Amino acid sequence: CLYCQNSPWSWRGAGVDKTVPELAAILRELAVKDGCANWNLVSPTPYLPFVREAAATLRKEGVALPFVWNSSGYERVETLEEYRELCDWALFDLRYASDASAVRASAAPGYVAAARAAVKWAAANAKPIVRVLVLPGLADEAIENLAWLAAEVSNEIPVSVMAQYTPAYK
Repeated sequence: CLYCQNSPWSWRGAGVDKTVPELAAILRELAVKDGCANWNLVSPTPYLPFVREAAATLRKEGVALPFVWNSSGYERVETLEEYRELCDWALFDLRYASDASAVRASAAPGYVAAARAAVKWAAANAKPIVRVLVLPGLADEAIENLAWLAAEVSNEIPVSVMAQYTPAYK
């Protein structure tokens, strides 16, 4: 990976394991006590079955908030379909416009097709917001992604162009 904003959790192991009842308690507290407006799931894909189970418990209690699926965009449409009840808002990235860059910088073969399909799915099934990342040395790909988004999806989708990434790998 060329860059990483969440390295303490993604590869340094700083996270804390939680059970489904513990997750349900956290979500309940956020909704009821803290008055949060949504549950923002950051890179949730490996945890979706557990989030679904916790959310089902809360819905039976009458506790529910909109879910934000906050992701790199490297998602399978089949997964989005399977867990669509956990995606009221889709906050997806468009990081690369070429597979060579995706492989070189993130070891993510097929990223472009996957992320673009995820964005199209979000435009049809959720409230989408797209982050277009201007990565080191790849500004031309950000421009290409903006052009693709306007031409192939919509120029009405909220977009956040982000350039705060700097090489920080290990």
